[in-house]
Amino acid sequence: MTWGGGFTHGALVKVADEKEINYCDCIKYVRLRKKLKDTYHGPFYGVAPNEIEIGNCGPNRGKWINSNNNCTFEIARKSITYPQKLAKLLDAELYDLSKPGESCSYVTRTIIDFFLDRLDEDLSDYIVLLQMPVGNRFEYWHDEWQRWVPVMVANSDERNIVEYFGSEEFEFYSTFNNIMQIGTFLKEHNIRYYISTDGLGFQDEAYKHKDIKRKVDYVNKFFSILGGELVNSTLINGVNDEHIIPEDGHYNIYGHDCAANNIYRLINDR
Repeated sequence: MTWGGGFTHGALVKVADEKEINYCDCIKYVRLRKKLKDTYHGPFYGVAPNEIEIGNCGPNRGKWINSNNNCTFEIARKSITYPQKLAKLLDAELYDLSKPGESCSYVTRTIIDFFLDRLDEDLSDYIVLLQMPVGNRFEYWHDEWQRWVPVMVANSDERNIVEYFGSEEFEFYSTFNNIMQIGTFLKEHNIRYYISTDGLGFQDEAYKHKDIKRKVDYVNKFFSILGGELVNSTLINGVNDEHIIPEDGHYNIYGHDCAANNIYRLINDR
């Protein structure tokens, strides 16, 4: 699954206090910045030019981030977001593959890789929750870095990338194709799953193109969609200022609470 966006540094530090994990250099770094009202979107996001990133504690990371321990900043981050809260409601063990700022391709790739390593297990015990990101994000393999690199078209200053990948049509087909791929894989292996686009049903594009409407109807009919159909697959209901970080649009810690409760009700038909 992928979790939906950010929360304030202040909320993160509060969890670090509660869990007594303040020895993490990343938490110390946030305290030094004293920008606790800023929104945290995960590693590589919201970092000023020439400023070291946060969220990746490890050796030789920089002036403040030099811990040899695993980054407990990430433990605090996951305690705030809805996957952890939902796992507690379900009384289930959580395998959290979530990561902010990623693409539908990332969701599909990591989930398939996860289960390919477990094909000798009884997969009927798993429940997979997929939050499909916006479709105009993608990733590419970087040979030198030996890893996948995410690209957010909305944040790109390269004209060709925006022109080639910034259309509503590309956004739809990117999301649709990934839903088809991951949904088919999970169905073939009898794995219980629910897909969400956070309520984005592509209605505008469906009205323009009958072919797109036909594909949306197909997904709604043959795949397990949170809430029954894409337009109803929202993570939270009754969105108001209490659930949203001002001037940012992402869920705050209360929004993540609401998302966990809403998903729990939907998958239990309550």
